Amino acid sequence: MTTSTTGSPSHLGGVVAANRAAVADDPANGQVVFRASATAHDAVASTVGFGAYRVEVDEPPALGGDGKAPNPAEYYLASLLSCQIVTWRIWAEKLGIAVGVGAPRLQGGATGGQCDGTRDAGALPRTAGSGRRTLSDTGSDAKRHPGDDECGSRLATD
Repeated sequence: MTTSTTGSPSHLGGVVAANRAAVADDPANGQVVFRASATAHDAVASTVGFGAYRVEVDEPPALGGDGKAPNPAEYYLASLLSCQIVTWRIWAEKLGIAVGVGAPRLQGGATGGQCDGTRDAGALPRTAGSGRRTLSDTGSDAKRHPGDDECGSRLATD
C-alpha cells in the first residue's frame, strides 16, 4: 500500500487514489498484516512492540497496576478515535467539504467482573459493548447505544 508522510488532510485524495490503483493492478496490494508482541513485567504491566515502536501498558492501582502508563482500554479508545478522524477526513475530501480540526472524545468503561474473569463462572458474558458512552467534541451529554455492554466502547457522531 502507498503511504505518505505529509500532515495535510488535502493529500488524502491522492493517497486513496494511489491505493485504489495499486489494488486494481494486483489485489494482493490490498492485504495488510499488522503485528505486535508483548513482554509482561511488574504486576499487570507490559511493553508492547510494533516493529520499531514500543508502548508501555499498565493498569491503575485499583486494578493491580502502578498507573505508569495507559491501560489497554485507553489504547483501544485512542485507536478508535485516530481511525475515525482519518475516516472523517477521507470522506470530507471525497465529498468536497471542509472539516474543522475538532476534538472528538470517547469514553468507555467496565463494570467489575465483566472483563477480568472474576464474574460468576456460571454466567455468560454479554457481547462487547453495553455501558458505552460517547462524548462529542461539543461536550454534549453522553449517549447510551442499543446493544452496549461493559467491556467495550463505540464512537458515534451526535
